[in-house]
Amino acid sequence: MSIHEKITALLDGELADAGEVAELMHVLAVSPEKRDLLVEQLSLKRHFASSASTVV
Repeated sequence: MSIHEKITALLDGELADAGEVAELMHVLAVSPEKRDLLVEQLSLKRHFASSASTVV
């Protein structure tokens, strides 16, 4: 699973294994580039949620 997939799974509540969550948190803690990916994913998720609410 790629870092993008892991972040998405975490945000969607699909990353259930505590070991995988801990590993991802560690990777995000030590890598500024990967933290930037998390921030980007959060921004996209908010944007899509906002866009979806205006369509309905």
